[in-house]
This record gives sequence, C-alpha cells and structure tokens, in this order.
Amino acid sequence: MVQPSSDGINIIFINYLMKQINDCSDDIYEELVDANYKEVESHIAKLQKILQELNQSIQDDLETTT
Repeated sequence: MVQPSSDGINIIFINYLMKQINDCSDDIYEELVDANYKEVESHIAKLQKILQELNQSIQDDLETTT
C-alpha cells in the first residue's frame, strides 16, 4: 500500500482508506441481516485484506523511522 507523503495527500488517503473500511463494514451488516453468509465471508476477507495492508504499511513506516 502506498503511503502519500504530504499532509494534504495523507488526509485524502486516510479518508479513502476509511471509506473502504466503512463500506466493507456496511456490506457485512447488510449481508448479515439478510443471512447471506457466503457474501459475509467475502466482505470479511476484503476487510481483512485492507487491514493487513494497512498494518504492513504502518510496520514498514515504523521500520524506516527507527
């Protein structure tokens, strides 16, 4: 995951990332309500991928700043 460097771009990136996370959680909620468990699994996998990429990006950043 690419991390932008300037503050304005960081806010844009953070907002984009949070929209992805929120969209996934909304999709999970809707599919749970409808009992579409295969779709829930798909949305959970997508959310996990987003969070894993974010975590890796943060770890990479921490390693380069220490």
